[in-house]
Amino acid sequence: MSSVTFLCLANSKKTRAGKSGCCIAGLRSDRVGWIRPTKDSGPLSVIQCMSPQSGRTHQVMDLLCVDVIKDDPTIYQPENCLINDNPIKRLYMAKAHKPNADVYRLLSENVEIKGNLLGNEGDRIHEDEFPMEGNRSLAIVRAMNVEFNIVDNRQWGGGRQTRVSFDFGGNKYDLVVTDPVWKKNLQSFPFGARINEEEAWLSDPNDILITVSLTAPYDNGYCFKLAAGIIILPKEWQQTLS
Repeated sequence: MSSVTFLCLANSKKTRAGKSGCCIAGLRSDRVGWIRPTKDSGPLSVIQCMSPQSGRTHQVMDLLCVDVIKDDPTIYQPENCLINDNPIKRLYMAKAHKPNADVYRLLSENVEIKGNLLGNEGDRIHEDEFPMEGNRSLAIVRAMNVEFNIVDNRQWGGGRQTRVSFDFGGNKYDLVVTDPVWKKNLQSFPFGARINEEEAWLSDPNDILITVSLTAPYDNGYCFKLAAGIIILPKEWQQTLS
């Protein structure tokens, strides 16, 4: 077993096959790429993804440490690693500190500003398309012209769904939001609302990063791209990413 430190860039709620929990992911501080902790028994528990001292759920830009049993890649999610039942430890809380130069350097080295998003120009990839060249299931991108949309999915057996549309690499994307902070930020808006950057408290459309995570295949064979983390950069960080 080894300890891995990583910059949290997604921590969202997950329900699959009747099991609920969390999906957490980020960039490893040793600069070997992404990490997505998983368990054999199903999603990570909510307790694992929060600080035992404060009860605060880990959030994007926190620096975390996890005990890894082994790498556990799948053809759809090569970044997966198997962990035990211990809570994921927090080393650095983003909101409690001034921007950390090492943390920012790690982020800036991995932000994407052009190209296709995780292999194609759509919001999903069929399992028959795997393996893909440069196969990966996580990315963090510079998003432009961001707009949120509140969708009513009750007629299809669902409920309230928050979506985000944005421009990246010359393409328009429209993805489901699973970032719990932003779902809560927008909960006062009614079904059908389309919320632009100003209404969503995004003061500068050039300072928005979105962590995109690709799911495992659903029953229809598709892996869906999710907006699993939405990050508003501090002003002092923006120039380097321009």
